[in-house]
Amino acid sequence: MSREGHGLTNGIEIQNLCKRFGNKSAVDNLCLNIYQNQITVLLGHNGAGKSTTMSMITGMIDVTSGNIKINGIDIKSNMDEIRKTLGLCPQDNLFFTDLTVAEHLQFFAMLKGKTAHEANNETETILKKTEPFRKEELYG
Repeated sequence: MSREGHGLTNGIEIQNLCKRFGNKSAVDNLCLNIYQNQITVLLGHNGAGKSTTMSMITGMIDVTSGNIKINGIDIKSNMDEIRKTLGLCPQDNLFFTDLTVAEHLQFFAMLKGKTAHEANNETETILKKTEPFRKEELYG
């Protein structure tokens, strides 16, 4: 078995992460590395702290203690810059049934602050990367 992360680049580094709601500990001393270009899954039963952890990573809720760095940037110092490269699809369905896959990609690119032209280019780039699975004309 290889060492953890051998030859991989950290995308998200979590050190001693804690979140408390009053007397209840939702996340207790979590340490985790999520590597670039790798698929990572958080598994756990209801109440294990998965959604709370994701909410802290995305800056939706404050960290009680510990540190999170995304691409080497501490979330406490520059969340605006981090949000330009970070996305989250929560457990609720956020797709619009009257938009195609391509229209969804353009919509979310523009939410990230892209111009319409940049959004079209980004959408085309993503669709080219997923060429064998092209579904851009399907509806959400």
